[in-house]
Amino acid sequence: MGARGKKYLRLHHKKALSPRRQTKDAGWGNPAHPLRIRRGMRFWPRAGKRKHVIEIRTVQGDTAHALRLSGDRGPVRLTTARLLEVRDDGQGRHYQFCGYKPGRYSTYAYVHSIDGRHAILVVPNWHAARPVTFPAALIPAQCRVAGAWMRCHADLGAPSAAALNLARLRPCAPPAPDVCHSPAYTPKEPAGASALLAG
Repeated sequence: MGARGKKYLRLHHKKALSPRRQTKDAGWGNPAHPLRIRRGMRFWPRAGKRKHVIEIRTVQGDTAHALRLSGDRGPVRLTTARLLEVRDDGQGRHYQFCGYKPGRYSTYAYVHSIDGRHAILVVPNWHAARPVTFPAALIPAQCRVAGAWMRCHADLGAPSAAALNLARLRPCAPPAPDVCHSPAYTPKEPAGASALLAG
């Protein structure tokens, strides 16, 4: 029997060679395309020969300055309008949003529901459809109700809800629709529930 491909090529599996987990993993699909361009966002171009992921370094007016994260790692300058343009499915027309560089960002959290000691939050700028389980005791008292909004800090580059590390939660008014996506989380039905209802 022939040797496996990796052994034949004298390659050894290393964690560093595996793609980093992303926000879209675990079956939730891609996050919504951004409404605004911020430092730390990452995109890859849908067209052209250089399909390297770029990372936004600065935004000056209508111009974004980025850096390629592979290849020649050269600088890139492009318009925010081109980055933000979307297709009919809500994903980027020219650039696919890949998430954020790991780090702390100021953002918003929405209280979907509270059940005893646990709350289900949604952090739309991370992923509008993914739930975030959070201790209810750590939420400001006036926000312990479904529908409340909070400002907070979170690692928007985290691949999982548990790694968001939400902190500095404080009450706020609902954000403007051009600043933050609306929460889109819908609890999944238990396996077999739809069949029972149909019966």
